Amino acid sequence: MHNKVLLNTILASLFIFINCSSFAQDLHNEQSLKTKADSLLKYFYDNDKLMGSVTISKAGKVVYEKAVGYSHITANDKILETMDTRYRIGSISKMFTAVMIFQLIDEKKLSLDVPLSKYFPGIPNSDSITIGNMLNHHSGLYNFTNDSEYAAYHTSPKTEDEMLKIFENHKPEFNPDEKGAYSNTNYVLLGYIIEKITGDSYASQLKKRIIDKIGLDNTYYGHKININNDEASSYTMVDDK
Repeated sequence: MHNKVLLNTILASLFIFINCSSFAQDLHNEQSLKTKADSLLKYFYDNDKLMGSVTISKAGKVVYEKAVGYSHITANDKILETMDTRYRIGSISKMFTAVMIFQLIDEKKLSLDVPLSKYFPGIPNSDSITIGNMLNHHSGLYNFTNDSEYAAYHTSPKTEDEMLKIFENHKPEFNPDEKGAYSNTNYVLLGYIIEKITGDSYASQLKKRIIDKIGLDNTYYGHKININNDEASSYTMVDDK
């Protein structure tokens, strides 16, 4: 529930907030804002649509924050979420990957029109798929997370070679630039390309190029979830009870 539901719900909620004329007024009336935000979050939580944390700021000042739900649940124990709880960010990581790709472009180590075949010639259509195509999801590469087998291995480590074999065994969904379609395959490959160009791990480059530069104290490359480090476990709703 933490990743997909949290992001969809919060983004939708903030969109509603920001686009309501009353929200601008509520920013000047913190009690009114708190009352309305509390009510909204309670509604989502009571209907099993949210577990997470929300922060609203104005001019650099936090005017509202609240954590709802549990960061870890077992048959015998529940840990309440707090504003210090850390979450897996899922596909928000694509923004970090894209930033590093553009940094490499600025450094003249890469360009948007470089074909994928320069790095991974075994990928279908790699001669005509460019870095730009992958960044904007116009490559046509099959989204490997849609594969029926993905659920069976997604929590198990896989090597680059193992992932490449999976990608190579899927036919493209369409020709490059024919249209746009979201595909996680694009960004896994872009991550590998960052490693190939720099001769360094994705995690290390992320820390050097983004995290340390702008002081993201609570952002880091994820490993196995550690509840003793205020990290939230991920959950999926399996029924309506």
